[in-house]
Amino acid sequence: LIVALALCASLWATDYLTILLFLVVVGAGYSTAQPGGSKSVSRWFAKTQLGFAMGIRQAGLPLGGALSAALLPYLAGIYGWRSAFLAGGLVAFLGAL
Repeated sequence: LIVALALCASLWATDYLTILLFLVVVGAGYSTAQPGGSKSVSRWFAKTQLGFAMGIRQAGLPLGGALSAALLPYLAGIYGWRSAFLAGGLVAFLGAL
């Protein structure tokens, strides 16, 4: 939720330093996603399925990065950089649910 809020709040940034500060907050918020996500997966799946479940989870991280790298510059080129931050914030919010 911190990631989503910081990305959406960055829409009102008017200079590089402000965006940088919001992205520091994004990084701090994201630092809790890896251990928290791994713990959730380990609780949801039996030990016999844990390797497969963690593999799927870990495969999603580079896949999400690749999709973001492909789509967000296109979105920013058409609608401006703020739209890319908003899209990232919305995806982060949905992920937090």
